[in-house]
Amino acid sequence: MIFAISADFPRQEARPRQRGHAKLPRVSIIILNYNAGALMSRCVTAVLATHYPNFEVTVVDNASTDGSVEAIRRDFPGVTVVETGANLGFARGNNLAMRGTSAPYIALLNPDTEVDVDWLRPLVEHLEADPVAGGVGPKILFSHDRLEAVLRSSTFVPMGTDPRALGVRVYENGDDAAQTVFKGGVYGPEIDRHGAAFRWTDGAGSVSIPVVNGEVNVVLDVSAAGRDSEVPLSVDVGGEE
Repeated sequence: MIFAISADFPRQEARPRQRGHAKLPRVSIIILNYNAGALMSRCVTAVLATHYPNFEVTVVDNASTDGSVEAIRRDFPGVTVVETGANLGFARGNNLAMRGTSAPYIALLNPDTEVDVDWLRPLVEHLEADPVAGGVGPKILFSHDRLEAVLRSSTFVPMGTDPRALGVRVYENGDDAAQTVFKGGVYGPEIDRHGAAFRWTDGAGSVSIPVVNGEVNVVLDVSAAGRDSEVPLSVDVGGEE
């Protein structure tokens, strides 16, 4: 997403389309990091290869502990690193970096993205030509094809004030977990009593799994509500159970 920063927004008249590299407006590209690991380096490498002559790159770190900040400083000395000292979340972390730039345009990226070399110029040109647009976004594609798996089970309604119909808990596990996307029939993330993150299904939870080089490799840990619970579970992949 790219935003236009203007004191008199919304603009009443379109500015003339800029021509030539020297006149292209500066863009501040901000990447928010929190323990992104190797994803962070791949993201910065792709951004620095952008075919656009006037941009700066800032990495905002929300108190990562995985060594990714040290790697950015070592491998990309031209990138500005802002350490927040705490996990400020998406909005506060980005706001901190945006206050430190004078560029007329700001592009916000997540560390799990890898941009195309020609991604930036069309977005800036659209903002330059449109008198009312305050922000634009590119088409975003998954890195790999996807295969949908549906986890079907019986449901129960927990005691107390929780009205949800719950199926099974799904825990992500393995190196491919970051590429697994929970779709329909899955509630938001929660933490169990052991500190592990999981999501409840509603009896028909849909998971989108990456297909890399024609192969699917993902590990999903699934559990019932209680230690002694036995819940029938079926997995539908590509229309086959």
